[in-house]
Amino acid sequence: MKEIIFPGDIINENLKPGFGTYKKDGKVYSKYLGILYKDEGIKVIPINGKYIPKESDNIIGIVLEEDNFVYLLDINSYKQGVLFKRANNAKLYDVYLMRVNSVNEIRDVELEVISKLANGEAVKVNPKKVARLIGKNKSMQTLIETKTNTKIIIGLNGIVYVIGNDVEKIKEIIKFIEDYSHEDNLTNKVSEILDKMNVKK
Repeated sequence: MKEIIFPGDIINENLKPGFGTYKKDGKVYSKYLGILYKDEGIKVIPINGKYIPKESDNIIGIVLEEDNFVYLLDINSYKQGVLFKRANNAKLYDVYLMRVNSVNEIRDVELEVISKLANGEAVKVNPKKVARLIGKNKSMQTLIETKTNTKIIIGLNGIVYVIGNDVEKIKEIIKFIEDYSHEDNLTNKVSEILDKMNVKK
């Protein structure tokens, strides 16, 4: 099984440090969230665009599997999230707005449901771009919702749930924001694009 390593994790191996690692005070650490590889040396290959769960984060999860006691959900992370069945009755591919209840020492992620989401479509973005999609004081999110008569629910894990009549065009806007998140005056640029788009309301 591949071993997932987090930034700052100590790698206790008597091997030569390689890509994605650094040495400090005689110990080797990981630079990235990534996969640990061991050969003649050790290296960590980054996992790009994955969410690192934190307690109390509001995220969106999609039910992918179930067993006798739990549901397993896609949370756009290195592991699936866990939702206990005792207080929940879910179906495969149900989508939920959720809270990260706990992350234990082996980084299993326990979730609790805030609300079920329906009549929309889930879209994934790089979690590092979520802040840009929301905007300062929710300016970007509000702009899109107002100009398209759309409801957008944004999980901190990079899963976005879009409810509206023209989801494909909203997905185009979300992709534009993700691709150009580094640019200045992005809100104004998005506003101009939305004005030119014939979004069904």
